[in-house]
Amino acid sequence: MNSTLDPLSRLAILHGTDKFGYHDYTPNYHAVLGHLRDQPIKLLEIGVGGYGDPDRGGESLAVWRDYFPNAEVIVGMDIQEKKLDLGPRVKIRQGSQVDEDFLKQLCAEFGPFDVIIDDGSHRNEHVVESFRLLYPGLTDGGIYIAEDVQTSFHPRFGGSLELTSPNSVGHFAELMLDSAAQPIARIDRFHNIFAIHKTPGKAKAKGTPRSPASLWSDPRMAAALSDKKNKVAASSRALAQEGTKVALANHKKSAKSFSDKANKSDPKGTCGAVLATPEDAQTEEALQRLWAMAEPMGLVAVVGNEGRPGSDLLRQLIAQIDHKEIEVHFPEAPILSVAPVTYSIHAYPDGLLFELGENTYPSNFRWTAEHARTEAAIAQMEHVLQDGDASEKGLLQFADILHRHRSPADAFPVLERLQQKTCKERRYFQMMGQHVQATGDTEGALKVYSEALETFPNDPQFAANVASCHLRLGNENAAEGVLRGVLNANDRARAPMVMLSKILERRGDLAEALALAERSINLFPKGQRLTRLQDLARLAERADDPDAEAAAQRRISAL
Repeated sequence: MNSTLDPLSRLAILHGTDKFGYHDYTPNYHAVLGHLRDQPIKLLEIGVGGYGDPDRGGESLAVWRDYFPNAEVIVGMDIQEKKLDLGPRVKIRQGSQVDEDFLKQLCAEFGPFDVIIDDGSHRNEHVVESFRLLYPGLTDGGIYIAEDVQTSFHPRFGGSLELTSPNSVGHFAELMLDSAAQPIARIDRFHNIFAIHKTPGKAKAKGTPRSPASLWSDPRMAAALSDKKNKVAASSRALAQEGTKVALANHKKSAKSFSDKANKSDPKGTCGAVLATPEDAQTEEALQRLWAMAEPMGLVAVVGNEGRPGSDLLRQLIAQIDHKEIEVHFPEAPILSVAPVTYSIHAYPDGLLFELGENTYPSNFRWTAEHARTEAAIAQMEHVLQDGDASEKGLLQFADILHRHRSPADAFPVLERLQQKTCKERRYFQMMGQHVQATGDTEGALKVYSEALETFPNDPQFAANVASCHLRLGNENAAEGVLRGVLNANDRARAPMVMLSKILERRGDLAEALALAERSINLFPKGQRLTRLQDLARLAERADDPDAEAAAQRRISAL
């Protein structure tokens, strides 16, 4: 929320993790983990990044390594093999996040962990199962963080609007509603994130937050607390009956007065909130009134467990912290009016604390550079990356944002810096090749893509790029040679297969062209097959192969 860049966000920019930029996670991570920075912790992150490429990923592991300089070990695990050298304190193991035997072995080798972060498959059933397997072994006072839980609303990750098992947001929402069944001291709900704080042992961990209710029950504040509850209830009733600006103004004045008194006893401002009982927060309209009352301080505390804000209403609000993600797949879903101005929810055993603030950071599935906060993030990235310590991955992440969401020309100065560093990253070649090609310099693009193909031998897309450049330069034989070479190494490379089929069709080698086109169809997702089948039927007709044409037409009809 603070315009000043925190140290974790700065490291995220330098190392190029999408926890900053495409997401707005690092300010909240810093708020949750900042008190552990100098501690000799052990951290586990599920998911290294980079998908199936062994040489990609590890950006956030580098961030944790530098953010926790005294950490005993930073462990990353991934279902894919990873070959990354991030220094002696960073260890990487290959395995599944739902393989109980593997996780036991991992914890025995490196644990017990003080911090566990799930940034793995993001499949709902995996998120819930990993928590079940790993949370019991977390150290007392440790923190378990589930990231990217917006996939609870993405069907391809097993998500839906229903919060029923194994929906991960539904799972953690139930814990927030009733944490008695688990050793949980507090649960934080931020945009796309849950942070579960395990109950500390006998010696209370340094920096472990006190719950608002236990703090406000201090005898020195008991009278003020009681008086405040009565004023909140009275003001709520007055607003409901009168709806007058006078009632709201009077409440804001009394809220400010209480806040001033509270802050004298609590200099950190922990108590500077509008207080309410669960009975005061049972409807959306009641929440609207409380949020309006809290405007000067930005905090609403609902103290007490009995009759928490109706569980259905609270469950809705917990889910709709991710309202921008819900809109991606369910644009007609009704959203609570307070969701866009509820920055976070913190659930304690004896109360709830709502932090008010703008909560409209765009989903990475509909990310835009024009949003005020993403504009600010881009400006911060540009400033930080002037630092000579900026890594290639930090520059790549920034170039990617500029390339996708502004223009390839905006990204070019960053790509030039990467060129000077003799960057060999896949994304660098993709962006640089597109930029050079867009300027009309086909020979320059051929040089970039040829270097990419040399760096990543038999890569289907780079092979197709090289062949495309050869064709534009009139070198059909060279294009064919490149395509046949990659198909000999990978007979499922669909882009080279389609391109070679078209070359052969132009040349009149219709039988081989038809065979390649037929082989390529099932390599495309179902949604992309109709156009391919129509091309196949046309080619079969031209090749005078009625059986192949009839088969293609049957498949077209089936689709």
